Amino acid sequence: MNNKFNLKKELVIGFILGGIICAVISAAINLYLIKMPESDSVNAINHGVSGLMSGGISAIIATVITYKKLTK
Repeated sequence: MNNKFNLKKELVIGFILGGIICAVISAAINLYLIKMPESDSVNAINHGVSGLMSGGISAIIATVITYKKLTK
């Protein structure tokens, strides 16, 4: 029972850490790689692309953290 609680705690920590990293990466992508758009539709597409990229990286980070905790 205690082992399951520790695993859930580590998963939550991993996802929170991944979310924070995701936000930082998304902000960096929007600031440095994607310049100011001319229209609202281009702005929405740019935010979608940066969200997709940072979300994927966040998922990979959370998966790696979970895998490391499970194999301990």
